[in-house]
Amino acid sequence: MRTIYITALIAFLALEAFGYPTDTDAVTEPAFPGYEDGTTTFQVVPYPDADKITLSGTMQEVHAKILEINPIYEEDWKNVNNTYSKPEPRSDKPPLLNCDGRNGYAKIDKINDGISYLRKFKLPPGLEGNTCQMVSCSYDSAISWCNALPTLRVLPSFDNIADGAQVILNWCQVDWDNVGGVLGHPDSWRVFVDKEKC
Repeated sequence: MRTIYITALIAFLALEAFGYPTDTDAVTEPAFPGYEDGTTTFQVVPYPDADKITLSGTMQEVHAKILEINPIYEEDWKNVNNTYSKPEPRSDKPPLLNCDGRNGYAKIDKINDGISYLRKFKLPPGLEGNTCQMVSCSYDSAISWCNALPTLRVLPSFDNIADGAQVILNWCQVDWDNVGGVLGHPDSWRVFVDKEKC
């Protein structure tokens, strides 16, 4: 019995001497293999008749920054003409759609919320070449986009990313609660829906 106690004590002391493994000891992989982690930037007009400013981060982070600058931002811009029309659903599966959950699957209700959130903003998102950025994340359910071109890409609005996420949501549900996939676009950009830490 004494041998067991001594062995346990030696094992404990060895752990103390060499340290416990931590998350910071782990090798971190890029979120999107083959791409750098990028930052989505936005040209924002915080007040009517103000100059544009540049903000970066997820849409939720940018929205919070805008509200710090102008607490009545939404009131100031509520009467702006919104001409967005939702695309018609397809009857055939898009050719550049892959329904594999890269990091696991996202929650359908949180992705729906993210799509609605992205559609609220008519800002043109920009992303440096060969980079990816998460633009919406809630309860570990993320919408991200990647620019496969070597140069800066600016999309007309977040509706483009929201449309891609909607296609993934329509085609890639794995059960009543989970969804995941990637939709490629012929002009070298992608939308991802999957599980991410946020």
